[in-house]
Amino acid sequence: MRHKTIPSAAANALLAATLITSTSANAQLACISDWSEAAPIVRREGLVPIEHVDRLARDRSSVQILRSALCRDQDRYVYRLTVRGGEGVMRTLVVDARHPFD
Repeated sequence: MRHKTIPSAAANALLAATLITSTSANAQLACISDWSEAAPIVRREGLVPIEHVDRLARDRSSVQILRSALCRDQDRYVYRLTVRGGEGVMRTLVVDARHPFD
């Protein structure tokens, strides 16, 4: 299957629009990176599974998820993702776990 790639500027704009994060906000998150612990929370809370988030990241933003964690940000859940873009640059994204990349 062939993936549609988004030009770098468009991918960056899409990623910027989905970010919920700043450096100080990331420091306040309580995160679980062990998916045997996070998976039951994802199911119980009706969150988008990380596998689906991975597909969305590749298809819509042309980024590869290298690391992921489920985090609690006050009254909602988010995914903290370490990603590598098409240009090889690594960065951290924080996306809503109910509506990632919307």
